[in-house]
Amino acid sequence: MSRTRTPRRTIAVPDSEQIEMRAQFQRFLKDAAASKVPLPRARLGNKIWTVYVRLNLRLVEGQVRQCLDVASCEIAPDYQGRGLFSALMHVLQNADQAPYEMIYAGQVQAPVVEEWCRRHGWHLVEAEPPAWPPSYYLLLGRKKDALT
Repeated sequence: MSRTRTPRRTIAVPDSEQIEMRAQFQRFLKDAAASKVPLPRARLGNKIWTVYVRLNLRLVEGQVRQCLDVASCEIAPDYQGRGLFSALMHVLQNADQAPYEMIYAGQVQAPVVEEWCRRHGWHLVEAEPPAWPPSYYLLLGRKKDALT
């Protein structure tokens, strides 16, 4: 017996939100480059979305990698399911001159975000014993020497 799948309703993220996400993140990267703080971090967002980001180093797949840690991402209840999380991740993955080669989402607690990570090719961080809540990472294909 075959099951028909109901297509997901897609609601476009307003251009103004995407522009604000991009502007806030680019400002963070610019401030981080000028900062003397070893691990620059910031809380970005507005009344609709917030995210905590930090530039960091992590041991993944046997190599120490420059990464962007993403944590405490929240979307206001009235705006959930509208693609804001996807838009935010798109901004983080495609930032101009980003000084990191991977994105790390630590302690993912929401099942919908866990599913999103798996669907979009993120890798589960393997730990012994298995960690809970789980963490995920995405390698971006940037070379270290291109990051300087």
